[in-house]
Amino acid sequence: MRTINKGDWTYGRVEARSKMPVGKGLWPAIWMLPTTETYGGWAASGEIDIMEYVGDKSTEVLGTLHYGAPWPNNQFCSTTFTLQEGAFNDDFHVFAYG
Repeated sequence: MRTINKGDWTYGRVEARSKMPVGKGLWPAIWMLPTTETYGGWAASGEIDIMEYVGDKSTEVLGTLHYGAPWPNNQFCSTTFTLQEGAFNDDFHVFAYG
């Protein structure tokens, strides 16, 4: 789903309920980009990765912020969440920001 030019949000919560696929080379993600690139091209104006999932690491998801300068000089900070039991392909999970 692409929301560009369909709405912008300043406040609120974004949620997606998903069941992840499994397989090397898969990298599904849920991310947010600004409608206008006020500070320049990607990633100078920012990107919020609500969820990134590397398909051969079925118990981990990443959350990442990209910012600061256009690629490849951008900065980012990221964190990993690991399930204590089961895998993200076993069932549906809610991923959210806000």
